[in-house]
Amino acid sequence: MVYQLLHKIESNLDKIRKKKLIDQEIDSHDTIIIAGAPRSGTTWLAEIIENIPEYSSVLEPLNPAWFPLSYKVGFRPHMFLPNNADWKEGKKHLEDILTGKVISIKPLYRLTPSNIVTRLSSNKLVVKFIRANLILPWISENFKYRAIIFIIRHPCAVVLSQLRTGFCGYTHPGQPDRNYFPKKEEILNEACKIKFINKDLLKKIQNISSVEEILAVLWCLDNLIPLYYLKNNKPSKWIFTTYEQLSTDGLKEIHRICDIIQEKKGLKNMLKHLEVPSITTFMKKSSNVTKNNLQISKWKRDLSEKQIEKILNIVNWFNLDLYNYDSLPDDNFLEKWSLI
Repeated sequence: MVYQLLHKIESNLDKIRKKKLIDQEIDSHDTIIIAGAPRSGTTWLAEIIENIPEYSSVLEPLNPAWFPLSYKVGFRPHMFLPNNADWKEGKKHLEDILTGKVISIKPLYRLTPSNIVTRLSSNKLVVKFIRANLILPWISENFKYRAIIFIIRHPCAVVLSQLRTGFCGYTHPGQPDRNYFPKKEEILNEACKIKFINKDLLKKIQNISSVEEILAVLWCLDNLIPLYYLKNNKPSKWIFTTYEQLSTDGLKEIHRICDIIQEKKGLKNMLKHLEVPSITTFMKKSSNVTKNNLQISKWKRDLSEKQIEKILNIVNWFNLDLYNYDSLPDDNFLEKWSLI
């Protein structure tokens, strides 16, 4: 009963916010997009960035349980689109999302007095995706935006979190509230559409069988497409960060992000939120988010040696050696990376 009442309040607040944004005819050029693989820290980062004055967040606009119209338009979990794809209906719908004209039927945010004020007074959006990585270059080519912040996290940490929570961005069309792990054939279907993935790699994917291997391939696809675009196009409005950088040196990393987007307002509150677990974190407030080394390395003790070997072997197939048996990423990866 209490949950239903809170949900009704959240929905009504977002309807008020939607009307305000439509009346003001806001443009997507002020929108900050945050994207990353499921369980990579995207919600945490969105909650940090929305502390910039006049901003509030939109979480997961391609989640059919929260935004059923996205599914009706044709968006699917982890779908791939070429950069030059001509999809008028999809483009129109995403433009409506980036300008606040489409709202969630199940909004997710902290219902605190400060958050309520922020959402009702905001006129700019932070839009957070875990299902858009394979279309992120298409978004970049087709929309105006202030920045795209792309976050990546160690594949072993991501797979561990997905195994524990059951969340990897896939939901049943007929039961959108029900999460599931994809079958090998589902991710192969998208991989086959990507021209620069060779046949030998596709054959290797056909031979995988375990859940952690399927999730490792999903991690590779989710990160390969944005990284390939970053490497070859060097878009000026993209910011590449890692979960590990934010966890171990968040002060420096948030300052760097703010310098790139030329934003200093709200910096103090952003830095405070580095110590606060996201609303989608399955831990108490005193969790490992404030114990940086424990948080970024717990996959080493919670996954078996065989699981770790399987995951990193697949990462090597894709030549994504940004990560290895070390918990921290290779900071110079993009500079020396060559495609699979």
